[in-house]
Amino acid sequence: MGGRFSPAFVGAAAALLLLASRAEALDPAKSITQYTHELWQAEDGLGHNTVLAITQTPDGYLWLGTEGGLARFDGVRFTQFDKRNTDGGILHNYVAALSRDPQGGLWIGTQEGLTHFDGDRFTAYSRNEGLSNDSISSLYVSRDGSVWIGTFGGGLNHYRDGKFVAYTAADGLSSSIVRSVCEGHDGTVWLGTDGGGLVRFRDGRFTSYTTKDGLAHDSVRAVTEGKDGTLWVGTEGGLSRFADGRFDTYHVRDGLSDDKVRVIVEDREGTLWIGTNGGLTRRRDGQFSTFTAKDGLSSDLVRSIAEGADGSLWVGTWGGGVNSFRDGRFTTVTTREGLSNDLTFPIYEARDGSVWIGTNSGLNRLRDGRVISTYTVRDGLPHDLVYSVCDDAAGNLWVGTYGGGVARLANGHFTSFTTKEGLSSDLVRALFCDRDGSLWVGTYGGGLDHFRDGRVIERYSTGSGLTNDIVFSILRGRDGSMWVGTYGGGVVRIHDGRLTSYRAGDGLASNFVLALHEDAEGTLWIGTFGGGLNRLRDGRIVSFTMREGLPDDVVYQILEDDHGRFWMSCDKGVFRVDRSQLEAVAKGQATSVSAVLYGKADGMKSSQCNSGSQPAGTRTRDGILWFPTTQGAVRIDPGKLALNLRPPPVRIEEVWADRERVTAGKDVRLPPGDGELQFQYTALGFGIPERMQFKYRLEGFDRGWIDAGTRRTAFYTNIPPGQYRFRVIASNDEGIWNKEGAAVDLTLAPHFHQTRSFFALCALAAFLAAAGLYHLRVRHLRLREKELASRVDEALARIQVLSGLLPICAWCKKIRDDKGYWTQLESYIHDHSRADFTHGICPDCERKVTRESLELGTRRANLVD
Repeated sequence: MGGRFSPAFVGAAAALLLLASRAEALDPAKSITQYTHELWQAEDGLGHNTVLAITQTPDGYLWLGTEGGLARFDGVRFTQFDKRNTDGGILHNYVAALSRDPQGGLWIGTQEGLTHFDGDRFTAYSRNEGLSNDSISSLYVSRDGSVWIGTFGGGLNHYRDGKFVAYTAADGLSSSIVRSVCEGHDGTVWLGTDGGGLVRFRDGRFTSYTTKDGLAHDSVRAVTEGKDGTLWVGTEGGLSRFADGRFDTYHVRDGLSDDKVRVIVEDREGTLWIGTNGGLTRRRDGQFSTFTAKDGLSSDLVRSIAEGADGSLWVGTWGGGVNSFRDGRFTTVTTREGLSNDLTFPIYEARDGSVWIGTNSGLNRLRDGRVISTYTVRDGLPHDLVYSVCDDAAGNLWVGTYGGGVARLANGHFTSFTTKEGLSSDLVRALFCDRDGSLWVGTYGGGLDHFRDGRVIERYSTGSGLTNDIVFSILRGRDGSMWVGTYGGGVVRIHDGRLTSYRAGDGLASNFVLALHEDAEGTLWIGTFGGGLNRLRDGRIVSFTMREGLPDDVVYQILEDDHGRFWMSCDKGVFRVDRSQLEAVAKGQATSVSAVLYGKADGMKSSQCNSGSQPAGTRTRDGILWFPTTQGAVRIDPGKLALNLRPPPVRIEEVWADRERVTAGKDVRLPPGDGELQFQYTALGFGIPERMQFKYRLEGFDRGWIDAGTRRTAFYTNIPPGQYRFRVIASNDEGIWNKEGAAVDLTLAPHFHQTRSFFALCALAAFLAAAGLYHLRVRHLRLREKELASRVDEALARIQVLSGLLPICAWCKKIRDDKGYWTQLESYIHDHSRADFTHGICPDCERKVTRESLELGTRRANLVD
């Protein structure tokens, strides 16, 4: 868990509460079935499907008390707290009551005592600390921070300044079982008791109200005070309203979903939400409406309700998990609101302000977003599958059907026109009412018919220059040209009797054209199947596809709002993009656009829009945009687009080191390890949390930010010892970033072999080893020196012998050695020194030898003679 509440945390919590106070509640003008409804159960990570209590703490977390412990929810992920992992802080896993205190802490009521969580530590209280009974049934934290505790058998307890004060029958309390506690604006404490009715506690005195006083039932399960001071009391026998000293009661016959009321909450708009054994009931302006299991509620046994800081509504059930309701950006009209079928096709606003919606089960007329009439074959409509609608200047409504030709609705009566009256086909996909009162009819396979006064006056087909006989869209341009979108033949312009086509060979990205839109500058925008959006200006076509940033290459309809934005339907939902961005790409000033895609998370029941009809969506005079889908018609008011500009609070929930969880405080000191780190972080927001984006970095290790997308865990391995800071930032579903984010400082202690001391010892050892080697080397050199010196001394000694008196033969010059042998002079000197000899003859000897040789030769000659 994170550290204790710091001043920064308290400031952030206060800011969150301020933002929450400005948030709007659920729009009461919507049908209860038009809210965005989501469900979380055990398979989604919730510890138990019975949710008995719900509250939200100032840090943004949603807390749920269940039969299986306490669950904390960040919008995506649940974290469980129970007897096993709170070190005795939670004494029992049956959590029946929750209430937050002004300091941001949480009070938790269980079957075996009371627990307080201060953001870091769980502290348990039981009879040992002064509670009258350990079975807690209800909790309420007063404005002064004291806690009122209703028990199951021990009456009422009040905790203030570290002490418990108990109130029981001996003090005048009518029942020992207190199911509900509520504090009024004047400080009065109201109690709902089991069998003792409604109890008022003020100035130390108890006053009881029962059926004798007009209360619906003496078993009271829920009590809450409205903003106007009205007290609402939920009993086993209906809903009672207590005002001006008298009770009024409402039952099932008045619109209540069930007479067994379990919980009551009033939201910021003053709407009353009532949880019963028969589902969820809303009371607004004196009218009741319900949402039950038939409508998608996970269970009709509603046990807890809480309003979130963002205005969303959370509903906990018995065995069905937790449900959420919130306002989507889109409002969907379906069969629940009276539509004849959820599969919708053309949507058109007539001159009288009515909105007409065609389905495969007839034609619907709406006023103020509500269905006021439906027309089918029983009313004279030639076919129930309606593909096109338009009205002329005379107020006639024209309806194109798929199989019944064209029908005109005038004065409540239909008149049909089919192939019998000259139409080229009864399969009509597009209608356009021209300025002169004539009608253009686009058919499936028969081409284009120009119709006036009950007959066809012109016909265009492949035989007369039309590129394809399947026509899905028709538009009259500002210059008088008639533009025709075909399914397979591109776009055809009809002007002054001439037909000009624009197809794939001319730059069109796809020949399958679904929608046409002309802007104020006369530029034609073309929606295609597979080729995205195309822009035609001055004969030049520029295409925009997923490569340029569109969410889809299918564009069913193109609508423009007052803010220069295009809204387009596709197979993935409805997306918007600024026209200026598209123009920048067309001019080569940019390479991509930034599109925003809307789908089920934004209030659509289905993200699959429909096409092949005209118009496949419309803009009404008040600026509201309508689109058909496979599950109803959706509308959005771009002028009231509620952008989420609040950056989400960011939290680092857990830090793991070497697969061991450590306390995620501000400064984490880790023992020597393998350098394996894991961080679990989150951002708190319950609008569309799955669109939140994250970036993180480990300062001191990462060179820059790591883009984590929607991932809420960061992993690191082989991190060397040192000091680091892990930071994480997040953006909300609108791309608004909390750039401060959250951070935690870490110090990774080194192993001994990674410390300076170790390196110092290694250096010392290396120095000593080097010194030892040096001394060995010196010693070796000195010994070598001594050896050489000895050899020199020996040689010198021998040289000294040669320098003394040597016995030499006077005749042959041989020398006598120490052993008495006579050796040649050269041999003796060679053995006793390093000298060597080369032989030659000196001049004196040369003359002497020469003379003796001559004399010897003369003597030999004389002898011969």
